[in-house]
Amino acid sequence: MNRTLLETIMSDPQIQADLELLDSDRQTVTVNLNGQLSTPFPAATLQLKPSLPVEGGSSPSPWLKERRLPERKVTSPGERSHDVTDYRLIGELGAGGTAVVYQAHQRAVDREVAVKVLRDELNRDPLAQARFLSEARTIGSLDHPNVIALHELAFGEKGQLFYSMKRIDGTTWAEVMSERTVKENLAILIRVADAIRYAHSRRLLHRDIKPENVMLGRFGEVLLADWGLALSYPVVTENDQTPSIGGTPAYMAPELAAGVLESIGPTTDIYLLGAVLFQMVTGFPPHHGSTLIECIQAAADNKIRPTRVTGALLDIALKAMQTNPEDRFQTVEEFQDALRLYDKRQESVRLVERAMQHSSDAEKASGYEKYAIALNLLGEALEVWPENTKAIQLQKNTQIEFSRRALSLGDYDLALDMLVTAGEGESELAARVRRRRSKRKHQVKREARLQALFSHAPDPVVITRADDGRVVEANEMFLSLFGFELENIVDVNIADLNLWVLPQRRCDYQQQIKSRKRVENFEAQLYSGQARVIDALISSRIVESDNQSLLVTNVRDITLRKRAENELRRSRQRLREFTRLARLGTWEYDVRAEVVHWNSQLYAITGMQPNDQEDPDVNAFMKSIHPEDRPRLKASMDNALKTGEPYQVQARHQIPNGEYRTVIARGQPIRDLMGDVVEIYGTIQDISEQQAELERVQAQTAAMQQLIDWSGEALLAIGDKGQILAASSSMAASLEVSAAQLRCQGQLVWQPGLEAGDLPAGTQEVLAKVEHPSKPDSNWQTFQIMPTGCDSVRIAKPVV
Repeated sequence: MNRTLLETIMSDPQIQADLELLDSDRQTVTVNLNGQLSTPFPAATLQLKPSLPVEGGSSPSPWLKERRLPERKVTSPGERSHDVTDYRLIGELGAGGTAVVYQAHQRAVDREVAVKVLRDELNRDPLAQARFLSEARTIGSLDHPNVIALHELAFGEKGQLFYSMKRIDGTTWAEVMSERTVKENLAILIRVADAIRYAHSRRLLHRDIKPENVMLGRFGEVLLADWGLALSYPVVTENDQTPSIGGTPAYMAPELAAGVLESIGPTTDIYLLGAVLFQMVTGFPPHHGSTLIECIQAAADNKIRPTRVTGALLDIALKAMQTNPEDRFQTVEEFQDALRLYDKRQESVRLVERAMQHSSDAEKASGYEKYAIALNLLGEALEVWPENTKAIQLQKNTQIEFSRRALSLGDYDLALDMLVTAGEGESELAARVRRRRSKRKHQVKREARLQALFSHAPDPVVITRADDGRVVEANEMFLSLFGFELENIVDVNIADLNLWVLPQRRCDYQQQIKSRKRVENFEAQLYSGQARVIDALISSRIVESDNQSLLVTNVRDITLRKRAENELRRSRQRLREFTRLARLGTWEYDVRAEVVHWNSQLYAITGMQPNDQEDPDVNAFMKSIHPEDRPRLKASMDNALKTGEPYQVQARHQIPNGEYRTVIARGQPIRDLMGDVVEIYGTIQDISEQQAELERVQAQTAAMQQLIDWSGEALLAIGDKGQILAASSSMAASLEVSAAQLRCQGQLVWQPGLEAGDLPAGTQEVLAKVEHPSKPDSNWQTFQIMPTGCDSVRIAKPVV
């Protein structure tokens, strides 16, 4: 019957005595489920009975050779290196109860590595060897940036078992955790969790996650080490295979300490990640005892050390360390998501703290800069964490104080905007701002504003009196465009300047001014000073100045823009007409966005109806292609995507009424600067009528050929220009050319001076000869030319 780790310890006085030599909570302890205990760190290995026979002697163990491990020449530190040396040990990097880690030089590839060597006193212990091999093979099976890469597993000439791995120039996380910020430590923990998440995908548990087993490199590397307790899950015990349980009591999950085999799984490692987070937040691991046995008992009871620290991070750690595995985070991803959400919210909190400082400084400073910085920081904080109530309240208070500053500086519009944004648009402060703004508007001289408008406006501007339309002022742009001198138009009714091409448009413009007191972008045609018509956008507004209503009018010349728009409109119309006449539909396919655009003619060709939401996709179009033609078209399109080559395929397309139409599909791929196909544009042309006509002509030609062959005479069917359409077998035999060759390349040439179109109607005899590439020197002879029912086809018969 299997016993728990604690029961095994308590039942053996010798083990208890040996454990008194160990640190109370930081050592790694393991126990086989059959009761065998060991501590693979600084203490003598404790074991009740070996699981494999121990061999004597100093030569390599046959048991190792059976594993087919390579033998390597290893020189110890201070020992002279030889040409046959594979690894030269330079110095010790660290030591534990089962192995020593050395800095070494691997001669074959001339690189610095770390070599982990099984201790001499354990090198003949098959159980220790098996565990060492298991650790090495576990590391070797894991290919992840946060797991130390194993280079080679071998044994030395004296039988010492070792493996080489990537050397990390750095330190353990445990040595520097207290020096790092919370944000830095969180980033390290998330990367350690990445390694565990990867291991879980390989159905492996680490079981001994702690800061001492995390290496931090000088260049930002984070590597999880010491996979000696790694275990495949679900744990299955068969025959004499009894996997060990255990870990470091200070971090150990209850099921590890209690030896509850069926409860060991991914949530066990998640507990350990939570324990590391607990230490990161509080400064100490979760379990403690005055002796190692007390610490193991605390782990089995899940007795968490008390702390005054509170907060979201501690809550995450405690959730990960729930006694019941089902109450913990169920996956490493869930644990990581909780950390990332915390980090995200902490960023929002930090932004709020910075905003508070700037908001406080703004009260002592002048201007708006500090308020603007504070509001920008608060905007970022709320973008990261929209529910941050502290940020929401501080943002409102800052906006109100910002509006007070703007009010004191006479910037009433800004002050009012801030109050409206803060939700205080109807407050007493907002009413005070409006009153002051209204008072200042009446104090400001309109003429000064109009003068500034004239000085800086890039467009022609004219000012007229609103009641009678007489010109008051005009800027240089207006005078230049319309060819006036200012003294000649002042106090002249603007209607008398005859600027409007269409009087009705002027009436419409005046009606809008009368009803709305303003006009924006009114489009009209005006006569310029060069006696040419220009297209213009007119914007006008009635303003009050010294108890007088003035109409300020801005004229923008858009002649070039209108010309371009009209030309574009005509081009588009011509293109639509062309595609309609050619029965040519066009389409564009964005490869990355997987979006297809059709023109209206393509809908007409396919018989599909446009969708207000989107055009049909490629698959929808493919379904309408005849099943026999679909693979060919699909292959051509796939090849275009892959190679960038254009394609042209004739296929049959089914319209909604079930009828098939013959189309030619063409596509032209477009590549980006990297040579990748990013877009394909193409056409679909309906050639059903041409195809039908071609098939009709081919059928007619075939029928004509059969009729001529049936006659048994030497006959030719010729076209209106003498081209041979058909030839009887007798005629072909007399010329020693096949009928098919005559039909493809043959020509009946008339006597000099006579064209085929000159032949009168009816039967007649003419001098002619048959020309063919294979008969360049044929003789002239008399042919009887006879009409047929078709004006473009005649029968020619040699006169014997």
